[in-house]
Amino acid sequence: MIIKSIKIKDFISHVDTELNFNPYETAVIVGPNGAGKTSIIDAILYSLFGEKPRGDSVKDIIRIGKNSTEVDLIFQESGQEYRVIRTRDLKGNYARLLKGDNHLATDKEVTSEVRRITGLDKNIAISSIFIRQGEISKLLDDQPKERKNLIGRLVGLDKLERSWENIKSIISYFDDVSRRYDNFKVKLDDLTREIKSIEERIKERCDERERMKKDRSDKKNELVVIKNKYDSLKQDRDRYQELNASLKELNIRMDERDDQIEKLKKELSKAENAKKDVERLEKDIWKIEYVERYVKLIRDKERLEKDLKEIKSLKTEIDETKDAHDKFEILNKSKNELLSKKDRLNEDYKKITEIDTKIEYLNKELENKIKENINLESKAASILPIVTIERKKEKIKELREILDDIESSLNYIKTREGEIKGRLHEINEYLEILGDKEACPVCKRPFQTDKERDKVKNDLEIERDRLSIDIEDYKRKKDGLIIQRDDINRSLEEIKNIEIERIEEIKNEIKYLERDKDILKPVLIEIEKTNERLKEVDSEIECLKDFYDRYNAAKTSLRYRNIEDVKADIDLMIQNITDIEADISSTISIIGYEPKDGEEELKRLRKSKEEYDRLSSKVEDIPAIKEELQRYKDEKEDLIVKSKSIEDEIKKLAFSDEEFKRVEKTYNEISSEISELEGSIKQLEKQLDTYTKDLDEKNDQISKIEEKVKEADKIKSFCQDLEQIKNAFSRDGMQKVIRKRIAPLISEVALSYLDRFNLDIESIDINEDFDIELWKQSGKVPIASISGGEKVAVAIAIRLAIANVLSSKISTIIMDEPTTNLDGERINELAEILSNFSTSISSNVPVVQLIIVTHQEELENIADTIYRVEKKNGVSYVKEISQIED
Repeated sequence: MIIKSIKIKDFISHVDTELNFNPYETAVIVGPNGAGKTSIIDAILYSLFGEKPRGDSVKDIIRIGKNSTEVDLIFQESGQEYRVIRTRDLKGNYARLLKGDNHLATDKEVTSEVRRITGLDKNIAISSIFIRQGEISKLLDDQPKERKNLIGRLVGLDKLERSWENIKSIISYFDDVSRRYDNFKVKLDDLTREIKSIEERIKERCDERERMKKDRSDKKNELVVIKNKYDSLKQDRDRYQELNASLKELNIRMDERDDQIEKLKKELSKAENAKKDVERLEKDIWKIEYVERYVKLIRDKERLEKDLKEIKSLKTEIDETKDAHDKFEILNKSKNELLSKKDRLNEDYKKITEIDTKIEYLNKELENKIKENINLESKAASILPIVTIERKKEKIKELREILDDIESSLNYIKTREGEIKGRLHEINEYLEILGDKEACPVCKRPFQTDKERDKVKNDLEIERDRLSIDIEDYKRKKDGLIIQRDDINRSLEEIKNIEIERIEEIKNEIKYLERDKDILKPVLIEIEKTNERLKEVDSEIECLKDFYDRYNAAKTSLRYRNIEDVKADIDLMIQNITDIEADISSTISIIGYEPKDGEEELKRLRKSKEEYDRLSSKVEDIPAIKEELQRYKDEKEDLIVKSKSIEDEIKKLAFSDEEFKRVEKTYNEISSEISELEGSIKQLEKQLDTYTKDLDEKNDQISKIEEKVKEADKIKSFCQDLEQIKNAFSRDGMQKVIRKRIAPLISEVALSYLDRFNLDIESIDINEDFDIELWKQSGKVPIASISGGEKVAVAIAIRLAIANVLSSKISTIIMDEPTTNLDGERINELAEILSNFSTSISSNVPVVQLIIVTHQEELENIADTIYRVEKKNGVSYVKEISQIED
């Protein structure tokens, strides 16, 4: 795998960083501690595996103050180019994997797809490709057991160990299963005995069922005999009950006919009495027509006399009030015209009132604004000596610009305070853990003397004191800026409150209002004259109003007819009254008498007519009543004949209810016995079905158990095979074979890398337990006796060899601060080793891309490309310095 480029946005301290790496060349990323170098390596690991390799949670990768981060990595594998884009925001992680323009995976699938393509996971990558700070020679310094476990884990021996443990558990499980299967033989004997018992119960139930079927057959024959007798008696009983019911019904119908006959006789008597009353009433009811005419004529005469009197009175009222009415209408018209004129004038008067109110309000506002401005001008004199609109605008703009500068400075101070506090926290942790430690807590380099440890402690304390002073200085600056900001805000408010513009507006508004008021002054004189004339007209109208109302009332009562029509109506009414009096006299002569009270006489006659009409209808019903009475008498005679015939048939039938009940009881008892026998037979058949099913289940169980017994033999054979497989996966089995095969390969490849470092080490021997032996011309050399530079060279060679043996795809090595724990001389040696490594390429050793993160300038000389990392105001910046050629 080759890293080709990485783009970082808002990742830890990087805002927008891009690095391009050349395949099979050495890139050195340099810069002071804390500048953001290692964050670039973190970004590479995060893009490949979605995890942060150091420090806190993945949430901490988002730059402070931002809501999301993005890392865009391009790598090459087997000649194919791939691109991984990972985004992190406050809600979660999002990822894409592309090959050219094709999407290969998204989100959670990306990490597994990268693992499939590269053959690496995070743990293998960190242990092989990535050499972390202070761990370049860790592989040599580890205890043999730790080194053996580490290399074993890298080559997958831990998986074989887990497989050995899993197989061991499986064997234990199948041993338990085999022991459980031994119980099946016992169960087989129990089932055989249960089947024999069930077969015996089935035979007993079959014998009992046959006996019951014979009893049922006998009972059914007996039932046939008794049923014939029962059916005959039941038929006689039904006929007997039918005849009795018919006889009872006939008696009821005869009683009904007697009631109807009696009722019709009473109705006939009442109808004959009504006939006598009708003959009496016929002598009076003919007078109704003439009495009705008499009453109507009297009513018409009284109405006409009343109307005549009212019309004469209204005519007199109209004649007396006409002149006053006409004058009232003329005055009222004049009043309406004056009121319309007054309304028009009042609109103009209202405008004058509004103008006076507005002028008064504006004068008060003007007075207040002038007073307020005098006070504000005296307060703002120091910042606004010349009080003009233009100067006010300029000053407001100037103060706002100052405020923006203050806010910018405050934001910078807050950022610096945060960085310093973080560094102070880190220093305090270092001082706390320093104690009697043998290595520096910052760079992990071992202390040579106590004096060197005290110097590190003193340097940290000096830096802590200096940073504490810086914190206080920033606090004073921040407090000063806040006070300055508050003062400027107050000045800004004071200047804004000087309302120079409003005073000029008020003066101009008053001037225009005074001009409008002068234009409307003649309206006041005209309003006064109109009000005087209205008072005069109202006085005259008030005097004439009573005459006007009387005239209108009379005119309304006459329905607005003219006076000539009224005279004609009066003459016509007099003639009508005379005619009605003549008709009254004629009607009285026909009746034969003059009723004292026509209304009462008419009521009496109408009541007689109602009685006559009611009785007449009864008289008309007499023939029908007689006919219906005779019909009921005939029906009664027929019912008497039918009743005697039914009584004769009942005597002839000679039915006995006691004999019927005795036969019925015998029939029901035999039927019940048959039903009980059938129920018992069904119950027995159900039991037989149950026993049969149980027998089938037991036979099925026997078949299955017999299969289980056969399986038990197979399981025992399988356990023996598993035992052999388990032994193969054990540490003395396949694991040992793999260690024996891989150790020489690592030795061979490590020696080929070591030859490029130009050292006098002639051989590296790594045995099956991954113990390391070094050989020079003088013989075997202990690792503890070689120099620091030689140890670094050997460690790098072994690292590269493991990476190569693990997978031929690994072509990149990334070192984070490889000079940690090295003194100046050793740093120079490391630089020389890496320089030889990058320039001396052997034909039988794969080419390797080197990416080195360091704060040591000595390593810049080995670089093909140098990236300089600096941090300003909490932001990391990366600059490509040069391209160095051989």
